[in-house]
Amino acid sequence: MRFVLLLALLASPFGHAQDFRVATKESPPFSMKNDEGNWEGVSIDIWEWVAADAGIDFAYEEADLNQMLEGVSAGNYQAAVSAITLTSEREKTLDFSHSYYKSGLGIATRAESEGLNWWAVIKAFFSWQFFSALFALLLVLLAAGFAIWLFERRANPEQFGGSRMKGIGDGFWWSAVTMTTVGYGDKAPVTFGGRIVALIWMFTSIIVISGFTASIATSLTVNSMGSSIETADDLEGRRVGTLGGTASEAYLREIGAKPVTYPNIGDAIQALQGKAINSLVYDKDLLKYYLPEDESIRILPINLRSQDYAIALNVPPEQKEQINQSLLRFIESGQLPNIRERYGLQEN
Repeated sequence: MRFVLLLALLASPFGHAQDFRVATKESPPFSMKNDEGNWEGVSIDIWEWVAADAGIDFAYEEADLNQMLEGVSAGNYQAAVSAITLTSEREKTLDFSHSYYKSGLGIATRAESEGLNWWAVIKAFFSWQFFSALFALLLVLLAAGFAIWLFERRANPEQFGGSRMKGIGDGFWWSAVTMTTVGYGDKAPVTFGGRIVALIWMFTSIIVISGFTASIATSLTVNSMGSSIETADDLEGRRVGTLGGTASEAYLREIGAKPVTYPNIGDAIQALQGKAINSLVYDKDLLKYYLPEDESIRILPINLRSQDYAIALNVPPEQKEQINQSLLRFIESGQLPNIRERYGLQEN
C-alpha cells in the first residue's frame, strides 16, 4: 500500500514540496509567523485550503515584496502569497490567479485634537480664497456706501459732501462701521431715503458678516487639519506617507500627491504619530489591523480605490486552471467571513 502511494506521489504532475516553492512575507494579518514559526494569516489560510484541494505539495520561502514578484517572474518561485494587489502593471510581467479578496486603499490621519497647522493658516492669508472673499466684501461695502451717498450728498453735506470721491469714501466708512456694529456716530443719515438705506443695510449686514466670517474661516483652515481630506482630490500636492514599491505608492503618484515612502507599516505609523507626515495611505484592512485602539490616529471613512488580492503564479496552464477552480470552490464554500473574523478583520 505504501509503495502504491509513493508511486502516486512520484507520478503527480505537480511534483514534490521542494519543487513547488511559495514565496511569502510578513504582512499581518494576511501573512505572518506564529509563535511556533509557522506561517498563518488570511492569505495563508486561503492558499493552504486551495493547495490541499488542488493536491499541491509545497514549501514556503520568505522574501520581501520585490523579491517575491521578481522571483515568480523569473521562475524561482511557483507562487507568491501575501497581500499582493492585482494591477495592470504587474499583469504585464506576472501571471495571477483569480482574485480571492477585495480590499481598498484607506487614509489614516492624526485625530482632530492635534489642532491647527499654523503654518498652513499663515499661508492661507495669501491664498486666492482669502483674497476673493475680501474683495467681495469690499464691493458690498462700496455699494452700500454709494447708496447712502446718493441720498445724503445734498441734504447732509457736512457728513457726506465735498467731492464725489470724498463723499463716496465717507459713505464707505459709514457702511463699514455700521456693518461691524462699531457705530462711532460720526456719520448718520438725515434724509428719509438715507434712513431706509441704513435700515436695510443694518439687517443685511448681519447676513453679510456671517457669510464673510464663514468664508474666511474656511479659507484659513482648509488643509490645516488632517480631517480636511474628503476625497482623493484633497491629496493632490500633499506629502502623504505610504510603503515604497506598493500599489498605494503608484496610486499616490497617479493622483498628483507627493508620496513619502517607508520600508514597513510600523515606520510609516511612527512617522504619522511623530508628525513627520499628516496622512498615511495604505491598504485599509492593514491600517485597521495595526490601528485598532490608537485614539491619536483615526482611519477616515473613505475608500480611495478598490483593490483585489490574488496569487502570483508561474506554473503550467493546466495547473493554473486547477488552482483557479480550487479558488472558486473556496469562495463558494463561504469560509472567508470566518477567516476574516479569526484575524480580527471586520466587514467593510
